[in-house]
Amino acid sequence: MDERSFRLNFELTTILYDPAWPRAVCGLRGAAGKSRRIKAESLKGLGFAETLKIGLARMASPLL
Repeated sequence: MDERSFRLNFELTTILYDPAWPRAVCGLRGAAGKSRRIKAESLKGLGFAETLKIGLARMASPLL
């Protein structure tokens, strides 16, 4: 952990001491329960509009 990583890469680190907490989080049915892994191969077939949206979201993510 260093200051540069926090400022440039917007890194955040959490240290958890309760072993029950990760199991509780994995059981949530909100957005985490509906999420799915995206692979690089699935991004190759996107159109211009979708690529533009992803790029804008990536630029705005540090501000959110």
